[in-house]
Amino acid sequence: MNPTDLQFSPSINVVIAPYTDVDAVMDAVWERLRGQPGAMRVNHPYDGELFTDQSCVVWDMPDAYCDHGMRIKLAALLFELSQRAQVVISTHSVFLVREIHMHQKRHGLDYRYFSMLPDGTIAQGPTMDHVAVFPDLDAELEQAERYIDLENGA
Repeated sequence: MNPTDLQFSPSINVVIAPYTDVDAVMDAVWERLRGQPGAMRVNHPYDGELFTDQSCVVWDMPDAYCDHGMRIKLAALLFELSQRAQVVISTHSVFLVREIHMHQKRHGLDYRYFSMLPDGTIAQGPTMDHVAVFPDLDAELEQAERYIDLENGA
């Protein structure tokens, strides 16, 4: 994976890692962005004072340990942060990706989405529809069907 092939938005960039550990993609992202003045890589939960002087924030799994209510607040926080800094996050959460996507649609913003595909290549595009592969969502839908069948006596 060549970091120079990655094309970033000046606002929010979302790395979706459905098939693999997100570290390889985020390492490539950090390799590309680390030389920017004010660049910072974050590997821990949010601290309100943390992002005051950053122009570029690379944040691994900001939604770890968050419930859906917190993910809604996190998407709003990321939107606010993107007004003054370039933001790159990684997530496995379909819920968070959709919340971010709704901010993008509502405000007509230029976001970029990245996803590691099963063959190890990285898909990238301006909307989640260009790259999104969500095996977790497929598994949840399949489970929901089995649950409903069981509850209905099928």
